[in-house]
Amino acid sequence: GAALFGLALEKEYATASEHVIGTLGVEADYLRDNAVTGTVEPFYNISPDFDELKYFYDIHTFLLQATAKLTKQQLFYDLGGYAGVGLGVAVNRLSDYREYSSAAPMLSPFGNKDTINPSLSAGLGLTYKMGRFTRISLGYRFFYTGEARLKKSPVQQSNKSIALSPISYHFLMLGLSV
Repeated sequence: GAALFGLALEKEYATASEHVIGTLGVEADYLRDNAVTGTVEPFYNISPDFDELKYFYDIHTFLLQATAKLTKQQLFYDLGGYAGVGLGVAVNRLSDYREYSSAAPMLSPFGNKDTINPSLSAGLGLTYKMGRFTRISLGYRFFYTGEARLKKSPVQQSNKSIALSPISYHFLMLGLSV
């Protein structure tokens, strides 16, 4: 399953409306999707020694983003709403590739590789004011972190590596602002 840990430093700014707060900040996040799996089924009658191949690998993503957010306070008493975006850089690391089949195992698997990409995020949510400077929030967040690859195997004869479709994450987030 996927996991997220992050830390943000933000500065709030007044806007033209007394009930809307603008926020600019910087955020560092670590996202992990461990044990991504897949199965390769053989074509019929290619080899009697091969029935299927199962593979596994982990995805680690490190993000550094500049963020902007607008918070509308007092939608309903102390309940407010927010919308935010982020733009920055992501490092996607594919690692720990393993595969298993009924044929011979892969003795020299694909290596770990870091891929650096532009990243973006967007989110919406609700906030609840608990005190003068303290709020909790619950919201949805989308992260786009770009492509990722594995290094080629040492015994591989071609120069091609395994590449994923661009990576994105969807999270339900709980936050605390103090």
